[in-house]
Amino acid sequence: GSYHVFHKHAGAQIYQIHGRKIWYFLPPASKRPSKGNPCDLMMGTGTFKLTDEESRSLSSVLQQPGDTVIVPDGWYHGTCALDDWTVAVGMQRGSPHSFQQKFDPVPQLNGDSYINTFIHPMPWIDKIAFQRRLMSCGVEFNWNNLDSWIWFNGDLGKYYNELISSDSKRNLKDISSYAVHRWMGKKRSTLIHYELILSVINQFTSGEGLHVLDAGCGLGAGLMWFETNGPRSFDLVGHTISAAQLKFISNLPLHNFQAVLKSYDELEVYQIDSSEKRALDIIYSIEAFIHSPDEDNTLKQWSKALADQGLV
Repeated sequence: GSYHVFHKHAGAQIYQIHGRKIWYFLPPASKRPSKGNPCDLMMGTGTFKLTDEESRSLSSVLQQPGDTVIVPDGWYHGTCALDDWTVAVGMQRGSPHSFQQKFDPVPQLNGDSYINTFIHPMPWIDKIAFQRRLMSCGVEFNWNNLDSWIWFNGDLGKYYNELISSDSKRNLKDISSYAVHRWMGKKRSTLIHYELILSVINQFTSGEGLHVLDAGCGLGAGLMWFETNGPRSFDLVGHTISAAQLKFISNLPLHNFQAVLKSYDELEVYQIDSSEKRALDIIYSIEAFIHSPDEDNTLKQWSKALADQGLV
């Protein structure tokens, strides 16, 4: 497999997302090992070998998806990938200056000049062109009368209520028609999001009897897709802050999932010490977490409502 030769640096943490790898460690006082493929140590073949003293002090560990390896400061380490491709996220202590990365300074510009110089001009800079563009998309308003614009002042529920009332092109029997996510893939599918989530659930759980929350469930497309395509044992629930979305969901074809008019921060009923509902095994959110007014608080509430080994 692919590999990293023995080396050392400041303390680091590496979280494995996909694939497996073997880690080899030697104490800081060890003599720097010669360069070579650490996979040779596992296979017992190849040209890379350790001295008898190094072999006696060698430690190794298998890292699998979901595992975090903490590399102590100054320890020599090398890795050998056991799968065709691996993905990990890591961080390392230290100052960028010590790595001699020579970052270029960021130009000090005021906001307006920065936007006009480096960012594609916003469409409303040319008001006439902007008005024509919006009208070509079916938007009707009097440019000279700003009262014809609807301002929501941060009320997300009100915005979605208005958005749904202005759109009558949804087919209750066609999930893709109300799965209002960004297109993905060559076929411009909005359903791939659900397929990806289900594949992760199957990878890390038994996939049976799970209590699943759609945090910001929109028009209920995700809930309907999972009920149709996922295990029948799923206990599905969705939270939305839009009364219009909830009404739309109530008109969907016969279903077993539940949708409630609540923020996805309001999860007290699912907390482990609550007797009303059991804790959540899975929380997923598709293009809805961005609406959280306080991401740290949202993640704390989700964590409190998760069962042991639960996934977000």
